[in-house]
Amino acid sequence: MADLKLSFLGFLIINSFFLNLTGIFTSNWLTGSSWNQGLELNCDNANFIAAIFMFVTLGVSVILVIVYSFIYFQTRDGDYPDGLRKWFRINSLLSVVNITLTSIAIILVRPVYSTGYYTLGFSAWICLISSVMATAIAATSVYIASEEF
Repeated sequence: MADLKLSFLGFLIINSFFLNLTGIFTSNWLTGSSWNQGLELNCDNANFIAAIFMFVTLGVSVILVIVYSFIYFQTRDGDYPDGLRKWFRINSLLSVVNITLTSIAIILVRPVYSTGYYTLGFSAWICLISSVMATAIAATSVYIASEEF
């Protein structure tokens, strides 16, 4: 049985992955008075770059789940082998990449068809919550890497 810190890390990684997945594939990144806009992959502007960044964060989240699965199966009995420290550090590095790309994507997203008043929709906020959870993933991974070895 894994200890509480490792279980908490898994909880954060799985929830961050599903929040990121939900935020990317819902179509409410920007909200105007009578319109909603999702991520646009067919544009030649900053929204294309923001969409690419968000799909990269989805790939990073998948890699995080795979790395966590590897760590979990190595520590099922509660013992941390010496070689796992680098995997926890890789976990925190991937989380920092996730935080950075999500923040840049939220800054870059702009309305395509309307120049009036607009706000961030719930999809962007879900991805931002996922990024905050990635901060907790990085902190927990660094704590486990420094404390358990």
